[in-house]
Amino acid sequence: MDLTQAPLRRRSAVRANALRLTRAQKAIAAVMNGVDPDPDDVAYTAGHRIDEQMLHLSAAAALRQVLLSRPARTRRAAESDQQAVLDAYYLALALADAAAGHPDTLNAAVARPWREWFAAAALVARLQIRFLEHACSQIEMTAKDAPTPAPLAGVLASDLLSSTGMLGCRTALLPDYATREDSRRATGMRWLRATSTITVAGHPATVVVDAGPDALPGAWTARIAAPLVITAGAGDTRSPTRWPREVVTDCLRMCSPGVRSWVASMTRRLSGEAGEELVLQPGAAPGKFLVSPAATAIADLVGGQRSEEVAATGPFEALAAGELPLAPDTSIRPVEAPPGMLARMRHGGDPGDELSADTRLEDYVTLPNVHRDEITLLAAAEPFDFGTEVEVTINFATPPWQDVSALAAELRSAGGATLTAPTLGRIDQDVVPGEGHRLALKARVRRGVAVRTRRGYAVMLPAGTRLAVIGSDVTKHHTTLYAVCDPEPAEPVALAVLGGDAVGNVA
Repeated sequence: MDLTQAPLRRRSAVRANALRLTRAQKAIAAVMNGVDPDPDDVAYTAGHRIDEQMLHLSAAAALRQVLLSRPARTRRAAESDQQAVLDAYYLALALADAAAGHPDTLNAAVARPWREWFAAAALVARLQIRFLEHACSQIEMTAKDAPTPAPLAGVLASDLLSSTGMLGCRTALLPDYATREDSRRATGMRWLRATSTITVAGHPATVVVDAGPDALPGAWTARIAAPLVITAGAGDTRSPTRWPREVVTDCLRMCSPGVRSWVASMTRRLSGEAGEELVLQPGAAPGKFLVSPAATAIADLVGGQRSEEVAATGPFEALAAGELPLAPDTSIRPVEAPPGMLARMRHGGDPGDELSADTRLEDYVTLPNVHRDEITLLAAAEPFDFGTEVEVTINFATPPWQDVSALAAELRSAGGATLTAPTLGRIDQDVVPGEGHRLALKARVRRGVAVRTRRGYAVMLPAGTRLAVIGSDVTKHHTTLYAVCDPEPAEPVALAVLGGDAVGNVA
C-alpha cells in the first residue's frame, strides 16, 4: 500500500500541522518507540486528555521519529522497511482525522484490498499497545470489604458448591469440570472459580475469578473472590516513568474490558496472620488482553463497509456463561467422508508412511504473536479461498467451569458446528489434551486468513465458518472432533461477540 498518494498528501498539506509535536505527544511517542521519555514531558501530560485521537497522533509522531532517525544510507538499503513505516505513518494520520470526525481518508485507505493496509495497521496498533500496556500497569486494586454472610462462617466451599454455591448477591461458585479425579485424590482438593465484579475506571462488569481451593471455609472463599475496584495508581518510585493519575485513568477508561480481563486472569490468594489481605499474582502480560484504538477503528469501519458485524474477541465477562466459540448446527448437510480420510486425519497421514512434508501457505501475513489485538485486525481481513483443503488443529482453551463432555455430545449429535468467533487454527500441530485443553478440533478448511507466526503457519477462521463433523475420538478426559468445511456455506450473518480467552490456541 502506498498511502503517500495524492489524496492523502493533499489533505495533509491543507490542514494545520497535526504533528507540530506537543510535549504530551512526545512523551507518549517515546514509550511507543521503546525509550524512556523525558520526565518533564511526562509531567506535562497531566493537563491533556488521552483519547483515541491523541494515541493516533502519538503513533504518527513515533513513526516519524523512526523515519527521520535513520541515516540516508540505511534508508536506501532498506527501502521496503522504509515504505512500511511510511505507510503506517500516513495511516496513523488518517486514523487521527477519522477520530476528529473526518473519516474520508481512512475510508479510502481501508477500501483498498486488505493486504495493502494490514501491515501498516498492525504496526500502528502494536505501537499503541506498547504505550497502553505501560500506562495500564500503573494501577491500584482495592478489594471491596463486604460483610461475610453468617451461613458461610462454618461451611466449607466444597459443601457450598454442592448446595446453592452462593457466596454473596453477585458472587457464585462455578462447578469444576476440569480437575481429574486422580489429581483431586492426589492433592485432596480442587481449585474453584466464582463470578465476581471488577470495576475499572468506574465501569463495573461481571467476570470469572479465582476462588481458591474447595477445602477452605466459605468465608475465606468469599474473601478470595471479592469484588475489586481498579483505579489509577501513583506508580513505582523505582520506575523511570510514572504517569500522572489523569493519564492512567484515561487509558483505563479506553481499555476497561482488556484491563478487566487481565485482572480476572490473575491468581488470587490470602495473606496475613488471619488471611485478611488479598494478594493477586499476575501471569500473562496485560498487552495480551488489550485492543488498540487503531484495531478497533479499522474493524468497526470494515464492518460498516461490509454491512455486517465483524466479530472479534470480546471481554472475559462473556465467558462467565461457560461458552466456547463452537456451537452445534443441525442445518449443515451430513458429509460422507472419502475412504481413508478420517484415518489420515487421525494419524497425520496413511499408517506406515513417513512423515509428510511441512505445509506451506501462500499469501500469508506475518505476525510475531497473535493475541487479542491481532485477532481483532485479522477479523477485519477478507478471508481468502486457498483453492484446496488445508488441515488445521484447534486446541480450545476450555473454561474449567464448562461441561465440555455435554458440548461434545451435542456437536456429535448435531453433525455440524459453527464458529461463533474468529478462531486460530494451527498448521502441522498435534492434539494436546490436558485439564486446560479438553476439546480439540481437526478440520479441513478452504477459506481463511493465512498467518505466519513464531510458532509456524496458522489460519484465522472467520466467525460463521460452518463445519460438518465426520468423526470423533472420545476418552474420559478429552474429545477430538474431525470435520470438513460445509460444502454449502450459509450466507454471512452478524454474530455475537464472545470471550477472547476461548478463541483457540493463540500464540
